Amino acid sequence: MNETILTTAPVRYLDRGEPGRIWRRSQRRRYDVEPRRHAELVVLFGISGQMHYFIDGALVAFGAGSLLFAHADQAHFLVDDSPNFDMVVAVLAPEILNPNGLHPPTCRATRADSGADCRVLTVDARDELLTLADQLIAYDEPEALKIGLSWWLHRAWSHWTAAEIGDITATHPAVAHALAAIRADPALSLTAVAKSAGLSLSRLGQAFRQEAGMTMQAYRTGRRLDLVERRLRSTPGLPLLTAAFDAGFGDYSSFYRACRTHRGQSPAAIFRKADR
Repeated sequence: MNETILTTAPVRYLDRGEPGRIWRRSQRRRYDVEPRRHAELVVLFGISGQMHYFIDGALVAFGAGSLLFAHADQAHFLVDDSPNFDMVVAVLAPEILNPNGLHPPTCRATRADSGADCRVLTVDARDELLTLADQLIAYDEPEALKIGLSWWLHRAWSHWTAAEIGDITATHPAVAHALAAIRADPALSLTAVAKSAGLSLSRLGQAFRQEAGMTMQAYRTGRRLDLVERRLRSTPGLPLLTAAFDAGFGDYSSFYRACRTHRGQSPAAIFRKADR
């Protein structure tokens, strides 16, 4: 099913010339029965409750403060939600997206960052985005709405870039411990993570894969790539290889293989924007 969807043209949600729309799900509740792609960028911002969202073949746990960008090259839909679930939904036309980094790109494949699409915002960031969103929802002047949507998207993208990864949750206490430990320090060895979790490496690895849907090594590599990006953004002029060593990569060849395997590009191609 996914291959069929991904090879068909994206569905145009907005009318021609329309810059975007923004609303609360509680005001407009609808369910799709299968994943689909939109020609526009879709932004989902959690207010209350919980849901599970399907994107790029994976289920994402989504709650209050979660922020998710669904791009035109990603098939996605809401799978289930709790009775008290509410979120802000914004659909933005490709024509209003700024190509110079103020906004996310229309397509996920051209995004420079790594890691999860869903991240959890701070309380201050949540308050700002919700206040702005509610003002825009109540506004209907087309040109002013276009400016407002552009600003809201910029603030959402800025907060998302600085936010915590929020894509994986776990009920097994040892797996939850491992997720937290790797997020806190991606340079840790997996043996050290297993020891701190109180399980053998093989037992923890099996439980981790069952709950997280990936190996601990794959998850750690993704977080190491995230850390490289954060180091480059926070320390202008830092050499790329220094950032890679700081994140736990032992040499350039392992760093290069990780970039090619997890991102499909060379380190220079992936991180050329992050160090600006």
